[in-house]
Amino acid sequence: MVELKQWSKLEKVEDTALVNTFTGHANRNVVHPSYQAWSYAQLISDYNTSVQDQKIQLRPCSYLHNYVRKDCDPLDDAQYDDYTKEAPAFTKGQVFDLRRFIEKTVKYGDDKAILYEIDHGKIKPSKSLQNAIASMLKGNTEFIMIDEQRVVYEEVLQLSAKCQEDHKKRTIICEG
Repeated sequence: MVELKQWSKLEKVEDTALVNTFTGHANRNVVHPSYQAWSYAQLISDYNTSVQDQKIQLRPCSYLHNYVRKDCDPLDDAQYDDYTKEAPAFTKGQVFDLRRFIEKTVKYGDDKAILYEIDHGKIKPSKSLQNAIASMLKGNTEFIMIDEQRVVYEEVLQLSAKCQEDHKKRTIICEG
């Protein structure tokens, strides 16, 4: 799986899984592209019966084809290590690295057979997902959030920390 991004700039959002970039005609906090690729792969693994039954391994990565990486780049900040380890981020000028990643993870072509299997797989929670939900109900953190879910979660955590610092009450309304 390759998550493609057209971004040319980004900034880290301190102590979160988020980055700030220009998207949708404005600067916005969005999930790190490696987190996004990883969470999509995890979601498909948890719900797609073809992936589960045939033990299809999904290897996600992100490719920011307009982004020029620099020394001490925010894309590579240590706070994102858990995500970039699972889904490496490739940028402009790293097309050969991306190619090597794909060659290493895709052993042979199959004339789109696996894509067909995934696309036509039934959607059903895996046994591991059912176990994760049971664990979550016992108070453990098991749920993988995607995109806006993670953005809202991180913003709620930041606002909560601010409330603890200045002892002011705030209201958060999440819809959806």
